[in-house]
Amino acid sequence: MKIDPRSSSIATNEIGAINRIFQARRLQAKITTPGLSYLAPQHWVYVVSLHPSVKPADVAALQDSIAEAITHLRREPTPVRIQYTPLGVEVPAVYPRPVRWTTANWQIQPGEMIAGTTYAPAAYGGEQPLLLDIYQQHHLLVAGMSGAGKSTALQMLVTSLAASTSPEDCQFWFIDRRNAELTDLKRLPHVVAHASQNEDSHALIVALNQELERRIVARAKTPHILLVVDELAALAENRETTALINDLLNRGRGNGIGSVLATQHPTQQAIGSISLANITARLVGAVANATTANFVTGQPGTGAHNLKVKTGSFVYVEGQDVLRVQTYLVPEEEVQAMVAGIRKRWAAARPAMLQQPAPEPEPKEQPIPANVVQAFRDNYNETTGELQWGGLSAIIRALFGPDANTGGSYKRRAEEVVQRLKTTTTTAYAHQINRYSPK
Repeated sequence: MKIDPRSSSIATNEIGAINRIFQARRLQAKITTPGLSYLAPQHWVYVVSLHPSVKPADVAALQDSIAEAITHLRREPTPVRIQYTPLGVEVPAVYPRPVRWTTANWQIQPGEMIAGTTYAPAAYGGEQPLLLDIYQQHHLLVAGMSGAGKSTALQMLVTSLAASTSPEDCQFWFIDRRNAELTDLKRLPHVVAHASQNEDSHALIVALNQELERRIVARAKTPHILLVVDELAALAENRETTALINDLLNRGRGNGIGSVLATQHPTQQAIGSISLANITARLVGAVANATTANFVTGQPGTGAHNLKVKTGSFVYVEGQDVLRVQTYLVPEEEVQAMVAGIRKRWAAARPAMLQQPAPEPEPKEQPIPANVVQAFRDNYNETTGELQWGGLSAIIRALFGPDANTGGSYKRRAEEVVQRLKTTTTTAYAHQINRYSPK
Protein backbone atom coordinates (compact mmCIF):
# COMPACT_ATOMS: atom_id res chain seq x y z
CA MET A 1 0.00 0.00 0.00
CA LYS A 2 1.16 3.54 -0.67
CA ILE A 3 2.50 5.40 2.36
CA ASP A 4 2.10 9.17 2.66
CA PRO A 5 5.56 10.66 3.52
CA ARG A 6 3.90 12.73 6.26
CA SER A 7 2.47 9.56 7.80
CA SER A 8 5.82 7.80 7.59
CA SER A 9 7.54 10.65 9.45
CA ILE A 10 4.91 10.72 12.21
CA ALA A 11 5.03 6.93 12.57
CA THR A 12 8.83 7.02 12.92
CA ASN A 13 8.56 9.57 15.75
CA GLU A 14 5.90 7.52 17.54
CA ILE A 15 7.92 4.31 17.19
CA GLY A 16 10.88 6.13 18.77
CA ALA A 17 8.73 7.28 21.69
CA ILE A 18 7.46 3.73 22.32
CA ASN A 19 10.95 2.28 22.16
CA ARG A 20 12.12 4.83 24.72
CA ILE A 21 9.37 3.62 27.07
CA PHE A 22 10.63 0.06 26.63
CA GLN A 23 14.19 1.18 27.37
CA ALA A 24 13.16 3.17 30.44
CA ARG A 25 11.42 0.04 31.83
CA ARG A 26 14.45 -2.07 30.87
CA LEU A 27 12.12 -4.21 28.79
CA GLN A 28 13.85 -6.20 26.05
CA ALA A 29 11.31 -5.30 23.39
CA LYS A 30 11.65 -3.16 20.29
CA ILE A 31 9.74 -1.83 17.29
CA THR A 32 12.03 -1.76 14.28
CA THR A 33 11.77 0.93 11.60
CA PRO A 34 10.26 0.09 9.16
CA GLY A 35 10.41 -3.56 10.26
CA LEU A 36 7.07 -5.34 10.25
CA SER A 37 4.92 -2.33 11.07
CA TYR A 38 2.22 -1.20 8.65
CA LEU A 39 0.03 1.83 8.05
CA ALA A 40 -3.54 0.89 7.06
CA PRO A 41 -6.13 3.46 5.87
CA GLN A 42 -7.80 3.92 9.27
CA HIS A 43 -5.24 2.51 11.73
CA TRP A 44 -1.52 1.98 12.14
CA VAL A 45 0.10 -1.02 13.82
CA TYR A 46 3.66 -1.01 15.15
CA VAL A 47 4.74 -4.64 15.44
CA VAL A 48 6.84 -5.43 18.53
CA SER A 49 9.76 -7.86 18.58
CA LEU A 50 10.37 -9.54 21.95
CA HIS A 51 13.32 -11.18 23.64
CA PRO A 52 12.42 -14.79 24.60
CA SER A 53 12.36 -13.76 28.25
CA VAL A 54 9.68 -11.10 27.66
CA LYS A 55 5.97 -11.92 27.62
CA PRO A 56 3.33 -10.09 25.54
CA ALA A 57 1.61 -9.23 28.81
CA ASP A 58 4.69 -7.18 29.78
CA VAL A 59 4.09 -4.94 26.75
CA ALA A 60 0.32 -4.82 27.34
CA ALA A 61 0.99 -3.56 30.88
CA LEU A 62 2.52 -0.42 29.33
CA GLN A 63 -0.57 0.40 27.26
CA ASP A 64 -1.55 3.46 29.33
CA SER A 65 2.00 4.84 29.25
CA ILE A 66 2.15 4.38 25.47
CA ALA A 67 -1.24 6.09 25.07
CA GLU A 68 0.00 9.07 27.07
CA ALA A 69 3.15 9.32 24.94
CA ILE A 70 1.22 9.19 21.64
CA THR A 71 -1.35 11.66 22.96
CA HIS A 72 1.47 14.07 23.85
CA LEU A 73 2.97 13.77 20.35
CA ARG A 74 -0.35 14.24 18.55
CA ARG A 75 -1.70 16.80 21.04
CA GLU A 76 -5.08 15.09 21.15
CA PRO A 77 -6.46 12.12 23.09
CA THR A 78 -5.36 8.98 21.24
CA PRO A 79 -6.63 5.50 22.13
CA VAL A 80 -4.13 2.66 21.95
CA ARG A 81 -5.07 -0.98 21.34
CA ILE A 82 -2.74 -3.93 21.91
CA GLN A 83 -3.07 -6.66 19.29
CA TYR A 84 -1.70 -10.17 19.44
CA THR A 85 -0.24 -12.72 16.96
CA PRO A 86 1.71 -10.74 15.95
CA LEU A 87 2.09 -8.53 18.98
CA GLY A 88 1.59 -4.91 18.01
CA VAL A 89 0.63 -1.46 19.20
CA GLU A 90 -2.37 -0.11 17.26
CA VAL A 91 -3.14 3.62 16.99
CA PRO A 92 -5.63 5.52 14.79
CA ALA A 93 -4.26 6.78 11.48
CA VAL A 94 -3.31 10.46 11.57
CA TYR A 95 -4.62 10.99 8.03
CA PRO A 96 -7.48 8.46 7.87
CA ARG A 97 -9.14 7.68 4.57
CA PRO A 98 -12.33 5.68 4.02
CA VAL A 99 -12.40 2.32 2.25
CA ARG A 100 -15.31 2.57 -0.18
CA TRP A 101 -17.51 -0.37 -1.09
CA THR A 102 -16.63 0.08 -4.76
CA THR A 103 -13.02 -0.93 -4.05
CA ALA A 104 -14.02 -4.38 -2.77
CA ASN A 105 -13.64 -7.43 -5.00
CA TRP A 106 -17.23 -8.43 -5.72
CA GLN A 107 -16.23 -11.53 -7.70
CA ILE A 108 -17.08 -13.90 -4.86
CA GLN A 109 -18.60 -17.37 -4.68
CA PRO A 110 -22.29 -18.11 -4.00
CA GLY A 111 -22.98 -18.09 -0.28
CA GLU A 112 -20.17 -15.64 0.46
CA MET A 113 -20.55 -12.15 1.87
CA ILE A 114 -17.99 -9.38 2.26
CA ALA A 115 -17.25 -8.38 5.85
CA GLY A 116 -14.29 -6.09 5.22
CA THR A 117 -10.52 -6.10 4.83
CA THR A 118 -7.80 -7.33 7.16
CA TYR A 119 -4.33 -5.76 7.21
CA ALA A 120 -1.05 -7.28 8.33
CA PRO A 121 2.66 -7.11 7.48
CA ALA A 122 3.54 -8.84 4.22
CA ALA A 123 5.21 -11.63 6.20
CA TYR A 124 1.84 -12.35 7.82
CA GLY A 125 -0.29 -12.24 4.66
CA GLY A 126 -0.60 -8.50 3.99
CA GLU A 127 -3.97 -7.05 2.96
CA GLN A 128 -6.71 -9.67 2.59
CA PRO A 129 -10.49 -9.57 2.11
CA LEU A 130 -12.55 -11.09 4.92
CA LEU A 131 -15.24 -13.24 3.31
CA LEU A 132 -17.83 -15.09 5.38
CA ASP A 133 -19.58 -18.22 4.12
CA ILE A 134 -23.19 -18.63 5.25
CA TYR A 135 -22.81 -22.40 4.98
CA GLN A 136 -19.86 -22.37 7.41
CA GLN A 137 -20.43 -19.34 9.67
CA HIS A 138 -24.08 -20.13 10.35
CA HIS A 139 -24.79 -17.36 12.85
CA LEU A 140 -23.04 -13.97 12.97
CA LEU A 141 -23.33 -11.27 15.62
CA VAL A 142 -22.59 -7.69 14.49
CA ALA A 143 -22.21 -5.34 17.44
CA GLY A 144 -20.94 -1.90 18.35
CA MET A 145 -22.03 1.30 20.04
CA SER A 146 -23.81 4.03 18.09
CA GLY A 147 -21.43 5.40 15.47
CA ALA A 148 -19.23 2.29 15.36
CA GLY A 149 -20.27 1.49 11.78
CA LYS A 150 -22.51 -1.49 12.57
CA SER A 151 -25.31 -0.54 10.17
CA THR A 152 -22.95 0.07 7.26
CA ALA A 153 -21.26 -3.28 7.91
CA LEU A 154 -24.69 -4.92 7.95
CA GLN A 155 -25.61 -3.36 4.59
CA MET A 156 -22.35 -4.57 3.03
CA LEU A 157 -22.86 -8.10 4.31
CA VAL A 158 -26.41 -8.32 2.97
CA THR A 159 -25.86 -6.67 -0.41
CA SER A 160 -22.71 -8.68 -1.17
CA LEU A 161 -24.53 -11.93 -0.35
CA ALA A 162 -27.45 -10.81 -2.52
CA ALA A 163 -25.01 -10.08 -5.36
CA SER A 164 -23.24 -13.44 -5.06
CA THR A 165 -26.21 -15.72 -4.49
CA SER A 166 -29.38 -16.21 -6.52
CA PRO A 167 -32.74 -15.55 -4.82
CA GLU A 168 -33.58 -19.11 -5.84
CA ASP A 169 -30.93 -20.32 -3.39
CA CYS A 170 -31.12 -17.82 -0.54
CA GLN A 171 -34.00 -16.02 1.22
CA PHE A 172 -33.78 -13.01 3.52
CA TRP A 173 -36.15 -12.51 6.44
CA PHE A 174 -35.68 -8.97 7.81
CA ILE A 175 -36.50 -7.61 11.25
CA ASP A 176 -35.65 -3.91 11.36
CA ARG A 177 -36.79 -2.51 14.69
CA ARG A 178 -34.98 0.76 14.01
CA ASN A 179 -36.78 1.07 10.65
CA ALA A 180 -33.53 2.28 9.11
CA GLU A 181 -30.84 0.58 7.02
CA LEU A 182 -32.67 -2.68 6.28
CA THR A 183 -35.64 -0.69 5.01
CA ASP A 184 -33.42 0.50 2.15
CA LEU A 185 -32.75 -3.16 1.25
CA LYS A 186 -36.28 -4.58 1.36
CA ARG A 187 -36.64 -4.35 -2.44
CA LEU A 188 -33.93 -6.97 -2.93
CA PRO A 189 -35.45 -9.95 -4.76
CA HIS A 190 -34.27 -12.25 -1.95
CA VAL A 191 -36.53 -10.69 0.69
CA VAL A 192 -39.40 -12.85 1.89
CA ALA A 193 -40.62 -10.70 4.76
CA HIS A 194 -39.81 -7.41 6.45
CA ALA A 195 -41.02 -6.51 9.94
CA SER A 196 -40.44 -3.31 11.88
CA GLN A 197 -43.08 -3.36 14.61
CA ASN A 198 -43.17 -5.47 17.76
CA GLU A 199 -46.18 -7.57 16.73
CA ASP A 200 -44.90 -8.10 13.19
CA SER A 201 -41.47 -9.07 14.49
CA HIS A 202 -42.91 -11.72 16.78
CA ALA A 203 -45.14 -13.05 13.99
CA LEU A 204 -42.11 -13.33 11.68
CA ILE A 205 -40.14 -15.30 14.28
CA VAL A 206 -43.14 -17.60 14.82
CA ALA A 207 -43.43 -18.19 11.06
CA LEU A 208 -39.71 -18.92 10.79
CA ASN A 209 -39.93 -21.47 13.61
CA GLN A 210 -42.83 -23.12 11.82
CA GLU A 211 -40.66 -23.32 8.70
CA LEU A 212 -37.92 -24.90 10.84
CA GLU A 213 -40.33 -27.57 12.07
CA ARG A 214 -41.50 -28.23 8.50
CA ARG A 215 -37.92 -28.68 7.34
CA ILE A 216 -37.13 -31.08 10.16
CA VAL A 217 -40.09 -33.28 9.22
CA ALA A 218 -39.43 -33.04 5.48
CA ARG A 219 -35.65 -33.32 5.90
CA ALA A 220 -35.30 -30.21 3.73
CA LYS A 221 -32.51 -27.65 3.98
CA THR A 222 -33.03 -25.48 0.90
CA PRO A 223 -33.28 -22.73 -0.04
CA HIS A 224 -30.99 -21.30 2.62
CA ILE A 225 -32.76 -18.81 4.88
CA LEU A 226 -30.94 -15.89 6.50
CA LEU A 227 -32.67 -14.11 9.36
CA VAL A 228 -31.30 -10.56 9.52
CA VAL A 229 -32.09 -8.53 12.65
CA ASP A 230 -31.18 -4.89 13.18
CA GLU A 231 -31.47 -4.24 16.90
CA LEU A 232 -31.45 -7.53 18.67
CA ALA A 233 -31.88 -5.88 22.07
CA ALA A 234 -35.40 -4.78 21.11
CA LEU A 235 -36.44 -8.41 20.60
CA ALA A 236 -34.91 -9.49 23.90
CA GLU A 237 -37.69 -7.64 25.73
CA ASN A 238 -40.24 -10.34 24.77
CA ARG A 239 -39.59 -13.65 26.55
CA GLU A 240 -41.59 -15.71 24.06
CA THR A 241 -39.74 -14.16 21.10
CA THR A 242 -36.43 -14.71 22.87
CA ALA A 243 -37.17 -18.40 23.41
CA LEU A 244 -38.02 -18.86 19.73
CA ILE A 245 -34.83 -17.06 18.64
CA ASN A 246 -32.74 -19.27 20.90
CA ASP A 247 -34.39 -22.32 19.34
CA LEU A 248 -33.55 -21.03 15.85
CA LEU A 249 -29.93 -20.48 16.88
CA ASN A 250 -29.75 -23.98 18.34
CA ARG A 251 -31.44 -26.01 15.59
CA GLY A 252 -31.48 -23.72 12.58
CA ARG A 253 -27.93 -24.20 11.36
CA GLY A 254 -28.47 -27.91 10.73
CA ASN A 255 -31.59 -27.19 8.71
CA GLY A 256 -30.51 -24.41 6.36
CA ILE A 257 -31.49 -21.46 8.57
CA GLY A 258 -28.78 -18.99 9.60
CA SER A 259 -28.77 -15.47 10.99
CA VAL A 260 -27.03 -12.13 11.10
CA LEU A 261 -27.97 -10.42 14.36
CA ALA A 262 -26.98 -6.79 14.94
CA THR A 263 -27.16 -4.58 18.01
CA GLN A 264 -25.86 -1.25 19.23
CA HIS A 265 -26.53 -2.33 22.82
CA PRO A 266 -24.10 -5.26 23.14
CA THR A 267 -24.34 -5.68 26.92
CA GLN A 268 -25.35 -8.68 28.96
CA GLN A 269 -28.13 -6.63 30.50
CA ALA A 270 -29.59 -5.75 27.07
CA ILE A 271 -29.33 -9.10 25.26
CA GLY A 272 -28.47 -11.52 28.04
CA SER A 273 -31.72 -13.45 27.60
CA ILE A 274 -30.65 -14.35 24.06
CA SER A 275 -28.02 -17.06 24.22
CA LEU A 276 -24.79 -16.29 22.36
CA ALA A 277 -23.45 -19.81 22.85
CA ASN A 278 -24.38 -20.84 19.29
CA ILE A 279 -22.94 -17.68 17.73
CA THR A 280 -19.29 -18.49 17.11
CA ALA A 281 -18.65 -15.71 14.56
CA ARG A 282 -18.76 -12.13 15.84
CA LEU A 283 -17.95 -8.82 14.17
CA VAL A 284 -17.50 -6.27 16.94
CA GLY A 285 -16.88 -2.54 16.63
CA ALA A 286 -16.16 0.03 19.32
CA VAL A 287 -17.86 -0.69 22.65
CA ALA A 288 -18.02 1.25 25.88
CA ASN A 289 -15.67 -0.68 28.14
CA ALA A 290 -13.62 -3.84 28.67
CA THR A 291 -16.51 -5.65 30.41
CA THR A 292 -18.74 -5.17 27.37
CA ALA A 293 -15.90 -6.15 25.03
CA ASN A 294 -15.31 -9.39 26.92
CA PHE A 295 -19.01 -10.26 26.92
CA VAL A 296 -19.79 -9.54 23.28
CA THR A 297 -16.62 -11.07 21.81
CA GLY A 298 -16.75 -14.07 24.11
CA GLN A 299 -13.13 -13.75 25.21
CA PRO A 300 -10.82 -11.29 27.00
CA GLY A 301 -8.05 -9.22 25.45
CA THR A 302 -9.64 -8.30 22.10
CA GLY A 303 -9.34 -4.56 22.80
CA ALA A 304 -12.72 -3.78 21.20
CA HIS A 305 -13.22 -1.01 23.77
CA ASN A 306 -10.11 0.73 22.40
CA LEU A 307 -11.32 0.87 18.79
CA LYS A 308 -12.12 4.31 17.47
CA VAL A 309 -15.74 5.12 16.56
CA LYS A 310 -16.90 6.43 13.17
CA THR A 311 -14.06 4.73 11.32
CA GLY A 312 -15.46 1.28 10.49
CA SER A 313 -12.97 -0.31 12.89
CA PHE A 314 -13.92 -3.85 13.98
CA VAL A 315 -12.51 -7.08 15.32
CA TYR A 316 -13.70 -10.40 13.94
CA VAL A 317 -13.79 -13.24 16.44
CA GLU A 318 -14.30 -16.88 15.47
CA GLY A 319 -13.40 -19.43 18.09
CA GLN A 320 -10.05 -18.33 19.51
CA ASP A 321 -9.07 -16.39 16.39
CA VAL A 322 -9.18 -12.57 16.52
CA LEU A 323 -8.69 -10.51 13.36
CA ARG A 324 -8.57 -6.73 13.08
CA VAL A 325 -11.02 -5.73 10.31
CA GLN A 326 -11.71 -2.54 8.39
CA THR A 327 -15.29 -2.46 7.09
CA TYR A 328 -16.33 -0.65 3.93
CA LEU A 329 -17.97 2.75 3.63
CA VAL A 330 -21.40 2.54 1.97
CA PRO A 331 -22.77 6.10 1.51
CA GLU A 332 -26.49 6.25 2.18
CA GLU A 333 -27.24 7.88 -1.16
CA GLU A 334 -25.65 4.97 -3.07
CA VAL A 335 -27.57 2.12 -1.42
CA GLN A 336 -30.53 2.30 -3.78
CA ALA A 337 -28.18 2.14 -6.76
CA MET A 338 -26.66 -1.03 -5.27
CA VAL A 339 -30.13 -2.54 -4.84
CA ALA A 340 -31.08 -1.62 -8.41
CA GLY A 341 -27.94 -3.30 -9.73
CA ILE A 342 -28.66 -6.49 -7.79
CA ARG A 343 -32.25 -6.57 -9.02
CA LYS A 344 -30.98 -6.27 -12.57
CA ARG A 345 -28.44 -9.03 -12.01
CA TRP A 346 -31.13 -11.51 -10.95
CA ALA A 347 -33.89 -10.28 -13.27
CA ALA A 348 -34.11 -13.69 -14.96
CA ALA A 349 -34.01 -15.69 -11.72
CA ARG A 350 -37.11 -17.00 -9.99
CA PRO A 351 -37.40 -14.93 -6.80
CA ALA A 352 -37.70 -17.00 -3.62
CA MET A 353 -40.46 -14.75 -2.35
CA LEU A 354 -43.42 -15.91 -0.28
CA GLN A 355 -44.79 -12.81 1.39
CA GLN A 356 -43.07 -9.83 -0.23
CA PRO A 357 -45.46 -7.19 -1.61
CA ALA A 358 -45.20 -5.90 -5.14
CA PRO A 359 -42.30 -3.48 -5.69
CA GLU A 360 -43.10 0.07 -4.71
CA PRO A 361 -43.35 2.49 -7.64
CA GLU A 362 -40.37 4.74 -8.15
CA PRO A 363 -41.13 8.20 -6.70
CA LYS A 364 -41.47 11.04 -9.15
CA GLU A 365 -38.82 13.70 -8.57
CA GLN A 366 -38.97 17.30 -9.63
CA PRO A 367 -36.06 18.58 -11.76
CA ILE A 368 -33.36 20.37 -9.78
CA PRO A 369 -32.74 23.93 -11.03
CA ALA A 370 -29.56 24.40 -13.05
CA ASN A 371 -28.14 27.01 -10.64
CA VAL A 372 -28.47 24.54 -7.74
CA VAL A 373 -26.70 21.83 -9.74
CA GLN A 374 -23.90 24.29 -10.48
CA ALA A 375 -23.60 25.28 -6.81
CA PHE A 376 -23.30 21.61 -5.93
CA ARG A 377 -20.62 21.01 -8.56
CA ASP A 378 -18.65 24.01 -7.31
CA ASN A 379 -18.61 22.75 -3.72
CA TYR A 380 -18.52 18.94 -4.01
CA ASN A 381 -15.31 16.91 -3.73
CA GLU A 382 -15.93 13.68 -5.61
CA THR A 383 -12.83 12.01 -4.17
CA THR A 384 -13.90 12.39 -0.52
CA GLY A 385 -17.63 12.38 -1.25
CA GLU A 386 -18.15 15.48 0.90
CA LEU A 387 -19.12 19.12 0.45
CA GLN A 388 -16.43 21.67 1.20
CA TRP A 389 -16.91 24.09 4.11
CA GLY A 390 -19.80 26.45 3.39
CA GLY A 391 -21.04 24.30 0.51
CA LEU A 392 -24.44 23.52 2.05
CA SER A 393 -25.07 27.22 2.71
CA ALA A 394 -24.28 27.98 -0.94
CA ILE A 395 -26.82 25.39 -2.05
CA ILE A 396 -29.45 26.79 0.35
CA ARG A 397 -28.95 30.27 -1.15
CA ALA A 398 -29.19 28.85 -4.66
CA LEU A 399 -32.47 27.15 -3.76
CA PHE A 400 -34.18 29.85 -1.71
CA GLY A 401 -32.39 33.13 -2.44
CA PRO A 402 -29.41 35.06 -1.03
CA ASP A 403 -31.16 36.02 2.23
CA ALA A 404 -32.51 32.55 3.11
CA ASN A 405 -32.05 31.18 6.61
CA THR A 406 -29.45 28.39 6.54
CA GLY A 407 -31.16 26.23 9.19
CA GLY A 408 -34.47 24.48 9.83
CA SER A 409 -36.58 23.31 6.91
CA TYR A 410 -34.34 25.09 4.38
CA LYS A 411 -31.38 23.04 5.58
CA ARG A 412 -33.33 19.77 5.48
CA ARG A 413 -34.54 20.47 1.93
CA ALA A 414 -30.99 21.31 0.81
CA GLU A 415 -29.67 18.08 2.35
CA GLU A 416 -32.28 16.09 0.39
CA VAL A 417 -31.14 17.75 -2.82
CA VAL A 418 -27.50 17.01 -1.99
CA GLN A 419 -28.32 13.33 -1.51
CA ARG A 420 -29.95 13.20 -4.95
CA LEU A 421 -27.04 14.96 -6.61
CA LYS A 422 -24.41 12.81 -4.88
CA THR A 423 -25.91 9.71 -6.45
CA THR A 424 -25.59 11.23 -9.91
CA THR A 425 -22.17 12.77 -9.42
CA THR A 426 -20.12 9.85 -8.11
CA THR A 427 -17.81 8.31 -10.68
CA ALA A 428 -20.06 5.32 -11.28
CA TYR A 429 -23.13 7.43 -11.99
CA ALA A 430 -21.77 10.71 -13.37
CA HIS A 431 -23.40 10.12 -16.75
CA GLN A 432 -26.82 10.64 -15.14
CA ILE A 433 -26.10 14.30 -14.34
CA ASN A 434 -27.75 15.28 -17.60
CA ARG A 435 -31.10 14.48 -16.02
CA TYR A 436 -30.79 17.66 -13.97
CA SER A 437 -29.52 19.94 -16.73
CA PRO A 438 -31.92 22.40 -18.38
CA LYS A 439 -33.49 21.27 -21.62
